[in-house]
Amino acid sequence: VPFNSVFTAVLSGSTNGAVCRWDFDGDGFFDREGPSRVVTNSYTAAGTYTPVLQVTNPAGNVAVSSNVDYIVAASK
Repeated sequence: VPFNSVFTAVLSGSTNGAVCRWDFDGDGFFDREGPSRVVTNSYTAAGTYTPVLQVTNPAGNVAVSSNVDYIVAASK
């Protein structure tokens, strides 16, 4: 720790105007929001994390993806 990570959203279909909401630690609160498909996050506490991505297109359709226990940040 700290553990720096890069996340990339891979979207299909019409993605113009899509908004990505990122919850890096799976606590139910979005840490970052915007049109960017590539974001970085720094984990500053040791632990296991489940990142979540929610994408909303201009029509209001929502898709959610998560990776359970995907990030393991260990203390030195």
